[in-house]
Amino acid sequence: MTTYLRGLFRHPTDAEVQEVFRQNSQLEAEIETVKHKNATLKQAQRTMLGEITDLKVDMRDARYLRQDQHDEHIKECNKLRKENGEIRDGYDQLRDKYGKLVADAKQAIESRKVYRTECHQLQQRCHEATQALEKADGEADKARTQLTRFKTSLSTMTKAKSQITDGEVCSKVDQMFYAIQDFALKASRFGTFKIENLSKNYSEWLRSFILDAEASPKALNPYIIATLVSQYLVARFDPEYYFGNSSDQLVGAVAQIAKAAYTRDVSETKAWLEPTRRLLTLIDHPMLQESDALHITDAVEEIGRTLGPLLSNEWVPKAEASLRKITTSAFELFRMLQQSNAVFRMNFTGAALPGGKCYFSPELMQAVASAEEDSTLDGRQIQMLVFPGIFKFGDEMGNNQDEMTVICKARVVPQKESHPAGSMK
Repeated sequence: MTTYLRGLFRHPTDAEVQEVFRQNSQLEAEIETVKHKNATLKQAQRTMLGEITDLKVDMRDARYLRQDQHDEHIKECNKLRKENGEIRDGYDQLRDKYGKLVADAKQAIESRKVYRTECHQLQQRCHEATQALEKADGEADKARTQLTRFKTSLSTMTKAKSQITDGEVCSKVDQMFYAIQDFALKASRFGTFKIENLSKNYSEWLRSFILDAEASPKALNPYIIATLVSQYLVARFDPEYYFGNSSDQLVGAVAQIAKAAYTRDVSETKAWLEPTRRLLTLIDHPMLQESDALHITDAVEEIGRTLGPLLSNEWVPKAEASLRKITTSAFELFRMLQQSNAVFRMNFTGAALPGGKCYFSPELMQAVASAEEDSTLDGRQIQMLVFPGIFKFGDEMGNNQDEMTVICKARVVPQKESHPAGSMK
C-alpha cells in the first residue's frame, strides 16, 4: 500500500510536466479558436438578424405598395367603367341624332327639289326684271348726270358761303382766351393755390409750358390755370373729335378713319369731314347729339379732376357751368376751323420749354402779365406759354398750302428783365 501510494504521489517528471503544459496550451488555443468562432457566429447572427429585419421592412413596404397599386388599379378600373358607360351613353345619343339627321336629310332632299323649281321660276322673273331695269337705267343716267351737276354747283356755293374769315377766327379765339382768363382769375380765388398737389402726369406736362412752375410768382397762378385749361382744350383740336366722343361703333369707326386719313392727306380729309357728319346726322341725329354732349362732358370732368386738387375740390361743381360754356364755344370753333378749306394750326411756333430756351417774337407772340410794349420784348426769354397762336396755311379756296398767315398771336408771359444792383430802370 505504501508502495502504491508512493507510486501515486510521486513527483512528475519534466517530460510529463512539459506534456501537461503542451496539452494546456493546446486547450487554451482551442478555447480561443472556439471563442473566435463563437464571436464570428454572433456577428453573423447579428448580421442575419439585421438582414431579416430589413427583409421584413422590405416585405412590409412591398405589401403596402402592392396594396396601393391594387387600390390604384381598382380606382382606374372604376374610372374606365364610368368612362365606358359615358361613351356608351354618348354613342346611343349619337345614334339617335344620326337617325334624326337621316330623316332630316331625306326631308331636305325633298325640299330642295321644291326650291329648285321655285328658283327656276325666280330666275326667269329676275331675267325679266333685269331687262326692265337696264331699260330704266338708260333713262335714269341722264337724270343722274343732271343731279350730279346740280349737287356740284350747290356744294361749291355752300362751301363758299361757309368759309370763316380771318377776322371772325381772331374774334372767336379772343373770346375763347378772355373767357378762359376770366375763369382762371375767379378760380384762383377759391382756395390756396398749391402747384405740388397737381398729379404727376399733369405736373410733368405743365413743365413743357412753364419754366420752374413750383417757384413761379403768386401773381402768375391764374395764368398757370389758364395754361392748363387752354392746353387741354387745344389737345382736342383734332379731326377725330369732329364727331364728338361716342361709344357708338359707327361714330368711333368714323373718328378713327378721320384720325388716320388726316396724317395722309389733310385737304381730302377736311373735305370729307362735313359731308360725313351730315350723313351721320341723317342716320341717327340723336346719337350724334349725344356724342357731342359726351365730348363736352368728358372735357369738363377731366379739367375739373385736374384743377380740383390744385385749388379746392368743393369748388369744382360751382365751376362746371362756366367750364361747360367755355368748352362748348371752343369745340364749336374747332369744328368751324376744320370745315374751312384752309388749314389752321393751334400751337406755339418756336417754343422750346423747358429743355431749351424760347424767346419772344413780336410777329408770332403777344405778351400778357407785362406792362412793357411788345416791340421792346423782342428776343426776351419766355417765362410761360399761356395760350397758343392760330396760324393759317393756304386760303379759303384751298390753294397755296405752303403760305402761313398769323391769324392770332400766341399769348406768353415774358421773363422780367433783370437789372444790375444800383442801376436805374
